[in-house]
Amino acid sequence: MAPSSANVELLLPLAALLFAWSGQASQAAEDARLESARSAFAILDMDGDQKVTFREFAYRKMDAFSAPDRDGDGDLTAEEVLITPQQFKEVDRDGDGHIRLLEFIDSRYGQFEIYDADSNGTVDLPEFTRNLSGG
Repeated sequence: MAPSSANVELLLPLAALLFAWSGQASQAAEDARLESARSAFAILDMDGDQKVTFREFAYRKMDAFSAPDRDGDGDLTAEEVLITPQQFKEVDRDGDGHIRLLEFIDSRYGQFEIYDADSNGTVDLPEFTRNLSGG
């Protein structure tokens, strides 16, 4: 049975409201992911020069991994780490809902080269956030 035109007229504003809300929610999630990426970058940038070298990355990536671990269990859950669901699945290789340090290190996100987009030996904030914000 097709909906009446009166029912459609009532549903359109609700659909528009839900669509707008989902857009705001996804923008809020993206903003949170970017802020999380900025925090991780600050941990990695040991000398505060706004660039992360391979040495800094290698030395501090475990600290950057551990920072969002709110319950201190050594693993990261989807609630603790602000990456996209697709990124989470990619890193959580055993699919148990927890990212362990070795899973992170073995993933592309644990590798300096994926962040150094221009291959100049350093990573700046835009390069870094591009990768952690779903890029």
